[in-house]
Amino acid sequence: MALGSPFTPRPGVAPRAPQGRDAERALARALASDVAHAQVETNGLMFSGPRGIGKTTVLLQVAEELRSQGWRVAEVKVGEG
Repeated sequence: MALGSPFTPRPGVAPRAPQGRDAERALARALASDVAHAQVETNGLMFSGPRGIGKTTVLLQVAEELRSQGWRVAEVKVGEG
């Protein structure tokens, strides 16, 4: 018997109204601001954590915010293997 995903919504489907993760979005925005003003030596940020906790959703939200501010955002999807 196949079991469905225990995550809601299913992996790869963005929630209708994302909840929480304000601290993570603020961190990403702060890093972008620091990069824009040459206040940091890096321009990378990594989100990690268990499957289904909202990493992709947070990153997609931040990417959309940055695009709306005129940033060019590159999206790279990496598969296993």
